Amino acid sequence: MSKRITAAKKALIKCHEALGIKDNDKFVNSRKDKYAQTRAAIAVAMLEYRTTFEIADAIGRNRSTISYYKSNHSDNLIHWEGYNKIYETCNPIVNSILRYELVKDKLKYIDDQIAQLHSMRQDIVNDSPVVEINGNSIIRACDKVC
Repeated sequence: MSKRITAAKKALIKCHEALGIKDNDKFVNSRKDKYAQTRAAIAVAMLEYRTTFEIADAIGRNRSTISYYKSNHSDNLIHWEGYNKIYETCNPIVNSILRYELVKDKLKYIDDQIAQLHSMRQDIVNDSPVVEINGNSIIRACDKVC
């Protein structure tokens, strides 16, 4: 399982805790409004950070169901009693967990790029030709420039 799906499942568990859902089997299999609304609200909250495939894997549905949740979200907020409250509870939880993971991944990427650039710089310094200055001082050509 990828760390992106693991993070999505972590967000799902935190939402369950906030909503008082203890039985994951009911969450996945039940048709009761409370569980259906929770699945839809969490899925829509995750869409900013995860693909429909990753969300589907995390909540135990298929990709087309996630697309369906997305297309009905605006109407659900207005017309599906209880959905708005569940979404407002879960959205900040999902955002904080998945945004943290996103920032962490971006920082790792930046650190990797910096390490690669340092390595490239060192290769350039080591491979630069030796130049004689003032007839007796020998320095690498890159030492003055780099």
